Amino acid sequence: MDHDEKVSQMLDNLSSKGMGRFTIAPPGFRLAWFLGWKVKPPLFLGFFALFFGLGIPFSILWGILMGFMGHFSSFENGILPSVGAGIIFGLIMAIYYRVKAMELDLPPWDQYLEER
Repeated sequence: MDHDEKVSQMLDNLSSKGMGRFTIAPPGFRLAWFLGWKVKPPLFLGFFALFFGLGIPFSILWGILMGFMGHFSSFENGILPSVGAGIIFGLIMAIYYRVKAMELDLPPWDQYLEER
């Protein structure tokens, strides 16, 4: 089974368990899959991969958004709040996804949906 089929079956399987489709596969992951990147879904990533993989892009986007809105008087004044926002967001999301994965008792991605 290729990556796209596995992701599709995972979406159907976890949706049937009551999880929202955008919780299972956030827009950033959907974009990566659309571009052909074989990224594991967030429920199957480790804590640090989630922390950095979600925190860094959030920090960058937050800094750009706040810069365009004029909230930072200089580049240096925008770095610390953006990094702080990225750390907080990355930490919260990593904890959320790891707790959800433990509640669902999910196997590693390599073993998910394997025929036995």
